[in-house]
Amino acid sequence: MSSCSRACRLNNTSGGLNRYAVDHGLKLGARIVWMPTFSAHNHIRHNYRHKLLATKEPMLPPTALSVLDGLSQVTDEVKFILDQIAEKDAVLSAGHLHISEISSCSRRP
Repeated sequence: MSSCSRACRLNNTSGGLNRYAVDHGLKLGARIVWMPTFSAHNHIRHNYRHKLLATKEPMLPPTALSVLDGLSQVTDEVKFILDQIAEKDAVLSAGHLHISEISSCSRRP
């Protein structure tokens, strides 16, 4: 695994907020886990009038991903992922999350 690919990205293309992708990536040597970037609800909301990531071939429209549930609490899946990151002493990147999502993840006990 090259140093450029030692990261696990949690966009729709890798299954979204997916504990299995994180587990696999960390076991293969990933040192950074990126929360959603182009699949983040915040990213999609801010780019709704613009073409998202123009590509040569059309792609499926992204599903907006958030780390928070309907009550603005960190979801159980994200809690599990945060525990995985901490256990391996890896780095968490906030990706394109909204500041309220980032704050909620960082305040989690």
